Amino acid sequence: MGSLNPVAVVLEFPNSDAAISWKNSCGYENILSFRPDNSEGPLTICDGVEL
Repeated sequence: MGSLNPVAVVLEFPNSDAAISWKNSCGYENILSFRPDNSEGPLTICDGVEL
């Protein structure tokens, strides 16, 4: 697959524990099956990065 116009998605959380809790949540688990068909790339959690 691939895209002519790649897009980066950045989500901000108060801390890495909150990000991991979101990743393990039922809400994310419910939509996880859609991700492989609609996007490609890693999920990266960075602690202490300011944009």
